[in-house]
Amino acid sequence: MTDPRAAQTELVARLHGLLGDEPTTRVIPMFGSRAFMVRDKMVCCALKGGHLLAHVDPDDDAKLSGEPGASPPRWARDARWGPAGSRCRRR
Repeated sequence: MTDPRAAQTELVARLHGLLGDEPTTRVIPMFGSRAFMVRDKMVCCALKGGHLLAHVDPDDDAKLSGEPGASPPRWARDARWGPAGSRCRRR
């Protein structure tokens, strides 16, 4: 079984590589996860177990929802968030 913290650390390293060239990127610890901020806006979050929570363009929501492993975050499934809630995906 994979260590959840090790999987999260690996994801954080991958995200640093992908977002490292973006201006004003910073990482903030948030509720046991690591939130990646670009220009002071959260773009994604590395969760325990190596899961990814990411904001996506609402126009891409239907297409991205069909990707293997993609699903709405638990809080969006349990509430009536409308389009704003559907922009996040846990992967």
